[in-house]
Amino acid sequence: MTRLMVRVSGAAALVAVLAAGAAPAWAAPSTETIQGEYLRIVSTADWDAAKSLGTAGAVRWDLDVSADAPDPGSVAIELSAKGDVPLVMSASTCSEEWKEIECPGDTEALLVEWAVVRDGTRTPLVVLASTEVAHLRLTIVLGPEADESAGATEVRVHAEGAGDAVSVTPDAPLAATGQVPLAPWITGSAAILMVTGLLMIGRRHTHDEVKQP
Repeated sequence: MTRLMVRVSGAAALVAVLAAGAAPAWAAPSTETIQGEYLRIVSTADWDAAKSLGTAGAVRWDLDVSADAPDPGSVAIELSAKGDVPLVMSASTCSEEWKEIECPGDTEALLVEWAVVRDGTRTPLVVLASTEVAHLRLTIVLGPEADESAGATEVRVHAEGAGDAVSVTPDAPLAATGQVPLAPWITGSAAILMVTGLLMIGRRHTHDEVKQP
């Protein structure tokens, strides 16, 4: 194999690496279970999207709240938030576990395009018997007055009752914008320019080697 071929092979490998880095990374929803003494919250959402609401458009947050209490009682589910970014939320319950974008059973709207209160005050969502399971879906978007340069807002869901209390918040606060990766076409162009340069260098060195006695 000639030196030029080696250089071309190396350049092709570099293109493959850069192309792989340019491919968009599609985040999958993650699930977290918060277990108290009697209460449990199972939280599912795509928190990578939550880091940049301006790009994602909306974040869907599903929560299953249940209790395994020794005595019958009730469980109150509430919401609180603190931060700089204005948010608008809709919340619903489903009589069964949510399936993708649909509820396979009966739904009840709890909040409709509600401007999230961001002073830490708790807002009631629903009260259920300790023998029931609440299947909640929260849909969160940026408020119309959101400033893309603003910081972030932490949203927390609380469950309290049956002699126990638990809460859950996103892995990262909800932000208007996050770190935007380099556009794939920019990375691709950079790869093409780099490979072209390597090939030109390879040809020049090969030409020089041929001229030598």
